Amino acid sequence: MNIRRFGSDDLPLYTAMAKALYSGEATLHPADETAFQRNFQAIMKGSPFISGLIIEAGDKGPARPAGYSILAHSWASEFGRPLVVVEELYIDGEFRDQGLGSAFFGWLKAEYPDCCSRLEVAPDNAGVLELYRRHGFEDWEYIQMFRD
Repeated sequence: MNIRRFGSDDLPLYTAMAKALYSGEATLHPADETAFQRNFQAIMKGSPFISGLIIEAGDKGPARPAGYSILAHSWASEFGRPLVVVEELYIDGEFRDQGLGSAFFGWLKAEYPDCCSRLEVAPDNAGVLELYRRHGFEDWEYIQMFRD
């Protein structure tokens, strides 16, 4: 597995995978596709608040795109240290159950050793909940609220 930062040619790849993520069981609502464009533009402009990653599989041959992640960078005031929010994590169905999710969380911990991490998950996505718990994420009973 290889994880690399988005490159300038990755917009079609990212958009296709983001559409797949938001049309599946991982989310509670569809995404506005213009958000994908804005995310990509912010990443390409070097925003300190967002980064985009392509997850590649290829231990047995050339690297192939297997998924992606969007990370948001912030501060966790309740812990007094930097926070990395896993906004999106998608592994294509062809590559699931091959350890890429676990490898991603190992990479995340190594890449951001002084940061705490947060993510959200749809409550009925049992397989993903199990993966996140195996990697040290705990359930918090907050109600998440949002305003656009």
